[in-house]
Amino acid sequence: MKYIATLFTIILFSQMTQSQQNSESYENLWKKVQKLEDQALTKSALTLVQSISEKAKKENNSAQLIKALLYSSKYAMTLEEDSQLKIIGDFKTEVEKAEFPTKNILESYLANMYWQYYQQNRYKFYDRTKTTTKANNTDFRTWDLTTLFEEISSLFDKSLANPKALQELDTSSFQDILNAQPSSETYRPTLFDILAHTALQFYKTSENNITRPADKFEIDAREILCGAYEFTQLKISTVDSTSLQVKALLIYQQLLQFHYPDAQMYALVEVDIERLKYIHENAVFENKDQLYLEVLQQSAQSLSHSEVSALYNYEIAALYRQWGNSYTPNVNDEHQWKQKEALELCEEIIAKFPESRGAKKCSALKFDIFKKSLELTTEQHVPVNTPSRLLVDYKNHNGLQLTAYAISQNELQHLNTLYPEPEKLAYIKKLNTIKEWRTDLKNEKDYQSHKTEVSIPSLPNGQYVILAIPEEDGDSAFAYSPIQVTDLALIETRTPVHHKFQVINRINGSPVHGAKVKFNYRKNYNGPDLTNTFTTNEMGMVEILLDNDYWTNVKTEITHRSDKAYFGDYYVNQKHDNNTPSTIYTSFLFTDRSIYRPGQPLYFKGIAIKKDKNTSSVLTNTTVAVTLYDVNRQEVDKQEFITNEFGSFNGEFLLPSAGLTGNFSMEVTSKMVNLHGNANFSVEEYKRPKFETSFEPVTETYKVNDSISLNGKAIAYAGSNITDAKVSYRVRRVTNFPRWYYWGRPHHNGTPQEIAHGETVTDASGNYSIKFKAIPDTSLDRETQPTFNYEITADVTDINGETHSATTTVRAGYHVLTANIGVANTLDKDKSDIKITISTNNLNGQFVATKGTLKMYKLKGPEEVLRSRPWPAPDYKGFSRAEFEKRYPHDAFENEHDPTTWEKGKLVWETKFDTKQSQEVILNNTKKWPSGNYVIELETEDKFGQKVKDVAHTRLFSNKDKKLADHQLFQIKTDKQTYNIGDKVEVTLSSSAENLTVSVFVEKNQKIVDTRTVLLNGDSKTFDIPVNTDDLGGFAINYSFSAFNSFESGTVPVLVPYPPTDLKIESITFRDKLLPGTDETWTFKIKGPKGEQVTSEVLASMYDASLDAFRGHNWSFDPNYRSNYYSSIYSNANQSYGTSSFLTYSNYKTAYNYELQSFDSFNWFGFHFGYGRQRLYSNMAMRKGAPSAAMGMMAPESESLDEVVTTDYDVSEKKEEGPFDKEMENDKNAATDQKVQIRKNLQETAFFFPQLHTDPEGNVSFSFTTPEALTRWKLQLLAHTKTLQYALTTLETVTQKELMVIPNIPRFLREGDEIVISTKIANLTKNVLSGASSLKLTDVVTGNDVTEKLIVPFSSEEMARKSFSVDSLGNTQVSWRLKIPEGLQGVQYTITAKAGSFSDGEQSILPVLTNRMLVTETLPMWVRSNQTKTFILEKLLDNTSTTLSNHKLTLELTSNPAWYAVQALPYLMEYPYDCNEQIFSRYYANTLASHIANSNPRIREVFDQWSNSKALLSGLEKNQELKSMLIEETPWLRDAQSETEQKKRIALLFDLNKMRNEQRNALNKLKENQMSSGAWAWFNGGRENRFITQHIITGLGHLKQLNVTDANDQTEQMIERALQFLDKEFVEEYNRMKKRTSNINDDHLSHTQTHYLYMRSFFKDIPKSSDVVNAIAYYKSQAQKYWPKKNLYTKGLLALSLNRMGDNNTSKKIVRSLKENSINSEELGMYWKENTNSWFWYQAPVETQALMIEVFSELTDDSSSIDNLKIWLLQQKKTNQWKTTKASSDAVYALLLQGGDWLSVNDAVNVEVGGKKIDPSKLENVKVEAGTGYFKTTWNGNEISNEMAWVQLDKKGEGIAWGALYWQYFEDLDKITSEETPLQLEKKLFLKRNTDTGEEIWEITSQTTLEVGDLVRIRIELRVDRAMEFVHMKDMRAAGTEPINVLSQYKRQDGLGYYESTKDASTNFFFDYLTKGVYVFEYDLRVNNSGDFSNGITTIQSMYAPEYSSHSEGVRLQIK
Repeated sequence: MKYIATLFTIILFSQMTQSQQNSESYENLWKKVQKLEDQALTKSALTLVQSISEKAKKENNSAQLIKALLYSSKYAMTLEEDSQLKIIGDFKTEVEKAEFPTKNILESYLANMYWQYYQQNRYKFYDRTKTTTKANNTDFRTWDLTTLFEEISSLFDKSLANPKALQELDTSSFQDILNAQPSSETYRPTLFDILAHTALQFYKTSENNITRPADKFEIDAREILCGAYEFTQLKISTVDSTSLQVKALLIYQQLLQFHYPDAQMYALVEVDIERLKYIHENAVFENKDQLYLEVLQQSAQSLSHSEVSALYNYEIAALYRQWGNSYTPNVNDEHQWKQKEALELCEEIIAKFPESRGAKKCSALKFDIFKKSLELTTEQHVPVNTPSRLLVDYKNHNGLQLTAYAISQNELQHLNTLYPEPEKLAYIKKLNTIKEWRTDLKNEKDYQSHKTEVSIPSLPNGQYVILAIPEEDGDSAFAYSPIQVTDLALIETRTPVHHKFQVINRINGSPVHGAKVKFNYRKNYNGPDLTNTFTTNEMGMVEILLDNDYWTNVKTEITHRSDKAYFGDYYVNQKHDNNTPSTIYTSFLFTDRSIYRPGQPLYFKGIAIKKDKNTSSVLTNTTVAVTLYDVNRQEVDKQEFITNEFGSFNGEFLLPSAGLTGNFSMEVTSKMVNLHGNANFSVEEYKRPKFETSFEPVTETYKVNDSISLNGKAIAYAGSNITDAKVSYRVRRVTNFPRWYYWGRPHHNGTPQEIAHGETVTDASGNYSIKFKAIPDTSLDRETQPTFNYEITADVTDINGETHSATTTVRAGYHVLTANIGVANTLDKDKSDIKITISTNNLNGQFVATKGTLKMYKLKGPEEVLRSRPWPAPDYKGFSRAEFEKRYPHDAFENEHDPTTWEKGKLVWETKFDTKQSQEVILNNTKKWPSGNYVIELETEDKFGQKVKDVAHTRLFSNKDKKLADHQLFQIKTDKQTYNIGDKVEVTLSSSAENLTVSVFVEKNQKIVDTRTVLLNGDSKTFDIPVNTDDLGGFAINYSFSAFNSFESGTVPVLVPYPPTDLKIESITFRDKLLPGTDETWTFKIKGPKGEQVTSEVLASMYDASLDAFRGHNWSFDPNYRSNYYSSIYSNANQSYGTSSFLTYSNYKTAYNYELQSFDSFNWFGFHFGYGRQRLYSNMAMRKGAPSAAMGMMAPESESLDEVVTTDYDVSEKKEEGPFDKEMENDKNAATDQKVQIRKNLQETAFFFPQLHTDPEGNVSFSFTTPEALTRWKLQLLAHTKTLQYALTTLETVTQKELMVIPNIPRFLREGDEIVISTKIANLTKNVLSGASSLKLTDVVTGNDVTEKLIVPFSSEEMARKSFSVDSLGNTQVSWRLKIPEGLQGVQYTITAKAGSFSDGEQSILPVLTNRMLVTETLPMWVRSNQTKTFILEKLLDNTSTTLSNHKLTLELTSNPAWYAVQALPYLMEYPYDCNEQIFSRYYANTLASHIANSNPRIREVFDQWSNSKALLSGLEKNQELKSMLIEETPWLRDAQSETEQKKRIALLFDLNKMRNEQRNALNKLKENQMSSGAWAWFNGGRENRFITQHIITGLGHLKQLNVTDANDQTEQMIERALQFLDKEFVEEYNRMKKRTSNINDDHLSHTQTHYLYMRSFFKDIPKSSDVVNAIAYYKSQAQKYWPKKNLYTKGLLALSLNRMGDNNTSKKIVRSLKENSINSEELGMYWKENTNSWFWYQAPVETQALMIEVFSELTDDSSSIDNLKIWLLQQKKTNQWKTTKASSDAVYALLLQGGDWLSVNDAVNVEVGGKKIDPSKLENVKVEAGTGYFKTTWNGNEISNEMAWVQLDKKGEGIAWGALYWQYFEDLDKITSEETPLQLEKKLFLKRNTDTGEEIWEITSQTTLEVGDLVRIRIELRVDRAMEFVHMKDMRAAGTEPINVLSQYKRQDGLGYYESTKDASTNFFFDYLTKGVYVFEYDLRVNNSGDFSNGITTIQSMYAPEYSSHSEGVRLQIK
């Protein structure tokens, strides 16, 4: 074998080195390719690569063939659509043809391509379910994540096939396809090494997101972490097929086995260390660090004679280094000296093997250990002549030289502008030196970072710079920070009308009276700098009255006596007027339910109220209007009412029976007052649930690895237990950490792990139990206290087929109990009933009884009054305690300022507790305890003996205290918690400090009503605040003070509660169990807050509570809502206090330079498979204004033959009597005779009584007949008085019988189906019941009994009767199999059951849908200039179906689509609050559009003709008969209306006077808004904005360039001013770049600078300064050099800019490159694959294409390319709605006024259909549209023949034409075959199963056994070859299945945003926007009935261009 491999190598090598006679070498050829690449000439490069490929094939040169394949693949990513699919196909083809070892290499490349694709598109895979087999063998883009990973793994395995032979091949033979690295052959000498390490990159990844099995493989065995030899002998096996770790370990094992015999051990040691590091990183066993160290030491020792041992020792040193890095002073001291150990070991290695690679790595590590660091922090402002401190955070420094320099305000501003840093040092040293001092820095040689404090000597008033220079480094490092020495501080306070500034003393807080405060500022970011000086009053205050201006860049200068200080920047906001009206009118709306089916009545009541300040009253005798809106916000109905004496009104709406389902709304308005009120509710096509299931709370205490038992229950809404039901469950684990875990750590994103799955059944009580083991994730450190969430989902399938689900989460961890102390922050020790609460819960929040102890200690406070520390105490003390306390008497030496750190003193109290007896503990005998801070400690144990603790801090006080305890700085308190009118609030301020002044502001109604200062001298002061009538709701006390150079402020809320307004509702007569169909009278008593009698109005309503499963229904009524007062006044002193970090500079060497060993790898030559078109979510963004969450059912759809489904719902009240009604009457009589009550009234609202009134005793009574549906009912009562006292209450009752028939009926039946109809019979008696059940079926049209026709097999009447026996409190099931014949439109079913004297029956209607469907097949057609094309609708041509019936054949044709561009002309409306960008965009768009509209007289002529036709309708509104759905039934109705309105507004563009006036107004606005600098802000009054300014001037220049506008003095002046600003900004950015760049020749051509060059190219005549000229010259050279690297839009800008600058050569190169990177399609024209949507302004497809047309028009004479570019724009417009924007103007201009004049083309397209010429002028009822030449003609069914499938188009003249052929026919659903257009879909049905690795789906085939309760996953693959808007997909459903989703709402999946609407017989999906690509779409159905069903088809269609449609084939679904 070795001989063969060697021979192969020789042959391959000789083939690679020989050259063909008279042929260039590969080296020269590839140089040419590279040159073409450098010029971005992709097509030329591809041509050359293809010739290289041919050469390599002839020479059988595999390496060159692979290289050529990689290059051509790289180019394909740019030049081909679906390139990724093609590339994979090419590689697969080559793999099949290749032989060893080329095959192995290609398989490795192929595996990596799949891996790259996943990394680029990972978000798509997260929503896809694992399929058991590949859903699509060829298109990997549709695979799920597991399938993709399995394919990758399989390919990597194959790449390593024949390892022995691979190990014989050295890498020298493959240099042409390798990234060769020096010395790599020493470590990875063979092809096997390279392939193995390539595979390891995948296998070692932790990013797979595959759900793992419960028995997943983990590195949990210590023996795996062993020496190299021992590892080669290990047997590694696992049953976990998903594990990548196992694959990685096996490859490492192979590598070690291969290299173990090597004489030179470099390769062995390298791979062994890599292996050990991988195992160490991923091992989950304990003490892995120590074992890792031992293995490294043993390995190093065994090779101590060899220099390779240095590599093992280096890893030991690196481990020490890692441990040393974990050192945190005073927190984790364990590894403080590990850095030193690492250093010593490194020095040993270097000394022993100085030239070894290990020594070099150790030198780098040693350098890292020696690395220095320095950070300093100081307080920004310090008092005069008072010592202060620096915090020094340092490493490896011994001392600092410190200097204080005096600096003026101007000098400080200049210092901040200097760059680079050494200039700053030189500048600082020139300043006046005030003081110098030095300090030693403690250095223990542990090479760790430490902190210490250094004193700053006392300084006089002034500003300084503190400079710090490490002593040992000279000027190579320095740090500096400005510091201000002053006793003054400035506090700012904002009120609604003033901005107040208060000058205080920073030491004691006393106000500074008479200080001069000088303000420097600008108004509104504009105008000159202003100055204003104020003098402070007695409170130290300066007040600035707010107006409509705001002050920006506010800086202050304060002078008082000899003290001067500077503070800023501040911002003084403008006055905000409170426009809220004093009187607010609002209305509450109450509906009978929150969810309805289409066509049902909606009952509502409204209560209108008036709010005047804090008083509410009912709004009487007022006319109000209630409007009903649908999902599209279209008005459905409107009614008017007059409010009564209680302010109420009520009414009823009948909901529409068709239309889009989702969220409807009602709104209340009034013409008499400004009244508002609304209510939202869902209109959906749902099916009422009959039972529910839920889990019981977990009250047991569990920890990880315990066996957890979880109990659930299933119960019918009618009250019976759900017995013998199948329960399928699944348990998954996810991980949570305590909140503190994430502090400083990345967010853990653990992969969900499958824990358990299985089935069980419910018992006789409806209960079921699920057991599983709480398996933890052992890879997580248990010390971090992770909590594992076990998510349990149970699907319960009742015996009659109905299924419902429940989900819960059980938490388990290594700790199992949480104990918490509840105690107030402050406790009044004089009270005798102080309570402490104890809560002891398991991790699931459930109470667990526990015993334990409570202890309470007095804490030892400080001896002095302390301020809060400016920073935490350092680990190295810079002073002795005595010295520190002498210098800084009011600072904490350590953390004494924080009571939680105080030492525990005396134990004052101890008690035992038992939470089983009580969760409260009373604290007694506290009066004699000293006031101050205490700590309470709780200690207990969980049931496993693990200790659980909690700590709480509190403070005891007494109102008798004369001083503040524990030398605390400050306290403010009030004497009570709440106050009433007439009370006085006693406010007490206390401090232990001497001479402390506190500023107090009493705030009421957002105004300061009282201001005072309180002087405290170690005592307490009290003042009173009276509580007035206006104080209801409360007020606030704001305070602030400064003490010892620290500032505090706060707010004390004072609560003044409103009087209670609650009524009470008592039940006099109410029953919680009812018989269906009986008469009831209920009575309730309404009482006032004190039990008094009141007169009130009552709303009483009762509805089916099962509907809450879809959407809860809870009334909300709070007419007197009055929130507690909140303060709007806030004081801050951020500019006067706080710390500042020094700016630090060092030119230390940052890294040790040595040659890292890299290794050979396969070269990709710039090809990356994942970097295709990157699709952003914004491309599929959900359209605003569309419906939010809601639901759905099937509406009548034109000729689609679907029916409205109205099963067992009350949807109408009145109808004419027919045969069916008579039959019902007969049934009624029959039922009476047999004494079987047949329940027919299945309505969901039992009653809605809106205006009941109480009698004199306060009672209210009402009578009703109970509905006949068996369910739980929710009664809601709302009572309110005329003074808006109110009460809400909710009660529940159940309608049930002792024997109940509970059918599970499908939503509909379909012709040709066989279905099993089942009913459950429930027995609520205590006896076994036996009897018979019968089914009767009646034709709803004729009233005839059709039972015999439908039941199969039907041998006698007895087949309709079924005997049953049902246990006590049990259930049984009976069923009938039906065969649905043709011609039946609907069936009434009657199911009865009778057992002795017990009986029940139910009757309702089932619609029957036809099995035939109207199908529309489409054939899009297009033809180009002077071209003849033939199109064939293959399905029509080949049709031989005997059941197919032709309906219509429609031909539509547009001879000149260029006229559609005219219809896209935008007219932008004016809005009152436009920003400058919007003002300009409106000016630009309207000016350009008006120019276009008036550029050709024919445009006006054609438009006038359009005005009288349907031409101006939105594309969404046209051709409704050819679309799958009416526009009113989609979420896009408003889009359609908006586009239609936009088209009609085009008429305004022809009014030249109006347009000129608007242009003038817009320019005037822009001129007014232009700032003094020449710039514009985004919004007027904002900051200068270069981007906005550049955007505006570019647009003005563009209009000038296009000769659209004429220059005038006003515009020219505006432009010149703006250019001055932009020139300055351009040069400043250039200068900043020069200062900061390390290489001026690098690419510095930013998007902003590129845009400037383009903008400036329009204004050559406006002079430029020399600085601008120089900068432009630099960026011009940058453009000439770097343009190939820029994106498409930037290349276009540069081509135009350079051409206008005179560089025609480069601009031609760019144009050539643009052509060579474009795609040319016969249908779509010329475009660029990279031209896709993005977040960036410079990447917008339509705008970019328009720019390309401008480029080609200005720089070339290539009319063919220009026309091709225009074709793409037109095709894009065909499937997309162009928005009313500036970009649309550019696009229309490019289409109509650049390139050929397409509008002038009048020639119609010659059309032949079936060989017959079509002349629209001679066709009856056919009108040719002006301009476009559009016409449509239709043939009826009897006129259609197969030959008409042939269509020939003959286009004369310029431009393009397009059209479509639509064939509509009726066909049986099961016989419909699939269809494809550019919009394609493929649908498959899968059966979902839970497996050990999570959900998997099996494709449903004829062999698949489906059972009731199974979950069917619909999987649809969508393919679209162009961007499309407004795409509708409808997926029909089998009658035996139920949708999982009910509520209609927006969703997102696979990168798609869509609106989902569920109907009875189908689910509709509305995609706002589809970019071209492939999507996988999944959703679920539940099997509800057995039988044989037609599943229907799935259709998809562009609603904007209906010729793009597709549908799946019809299939049948068989359910066991």
